Parts: sequence; structure tokens; C-alpha cells
Amino acid sequence: MTHPDQQPPTVPGNHPQQPPAAPYVPPPAAWAAAQAAAPQPSRSRLDWWTRGPGVILVVITAGLAIFGIVAATDDDSQSSPQDQAAGAKAACVEEFIPARLKSPATARFSGVAIASVDTSAVGETYTVTGSVDAENGFGALIRSRFTCIVHPDGGRWELNSATVD
Repeated sequence: MTHPDQQPPTVPGNHPQQPPAAPYVPPPAAWAAAQAAAPQPSRSRLDWWTRGPGVILVVITAGLAIFGIVAATDDDSQSSPQDQAAGAKAACVEEFIPARLKSPATARFSGVAIASVDTSAVGETYTVTGSVDAENGFGALIRSRFTCIVHPDGGRWELNSATVD
């Protein structure tokens, strides 16, 4: 038997039941005073970056949307005249004239120039002229003159006419 002043021996896993201690909750007035005395975090201009990935996602999405709008509204009328002329020459030399040759892989262009630029209500039309050396159907290298008339259409070049003499 145990004496009333003594605790019974404990066996591992057989602890006497004690009610859990209630957490300390300060009275509302004490909490408000402690909150006011606590140091406040500084708000810098870049603090909004630290508020989570949601803000970063919004910024990236907005940037892509702006880029898409700018790219969609970029038309040929905003290009410089030199860029337009270079684009017209490239379209004729790389696409439209080689399509009319017997052996486009052998084509060598020379004297390529903008002969004229015609402006109308629908836009500008570029006339490109030059010479091309290419093999004919018999394998002989022949020099021919060409004329290519193109106009810009939504970031692409459209062919009006092309002749190789």
C-alpha cells in the first residue's frame, strides 16, 4: 500500500491522467498594447514582389499580353522605307524568282535593285529588277534579266507579277 502523500509508481505507458494546461491568452487590452509596441515591418517599393507567386504570375501574364498586342498591331506601315525595300528584294530573290527557274539551286543574283515604288490607295507596290545566272534545262549557265512586282500584306510579301527574260 502507498501512503496518501506518495504518488503511486508509474509504469511506462501508464501515466496518471492530468488535464491539459490551458494556453495563456492575454486580455484584449494587453494584446493591443503589445501589438502597438511591436516593431512594424518596413514597406519598401519592392516589398510587393515578396507577396507570393501570384503577383509574379500576374506580372508575367500582363507582360505577355502587352507583347502580343504590340506584335499583332505591328504592320508594314511602321517599317522604315529601307526595311521595306530590303524586304521586297529578299522576297523576290529568295522566293518568287527562283520558283520560275529550271535549276533554282544554281541561281546567282546580281544587280538587284528597287526600280520603282508606286503608292496607291491600297498601299505601296515595289518593282524589283536585276540579273540572275542559272542553269537552263540543258545544264548551260545562262544570264537572264528579271522583273518582280510585289506588295506587303500583313507582314508577308504578295507577288503581283514576275518575269524572267
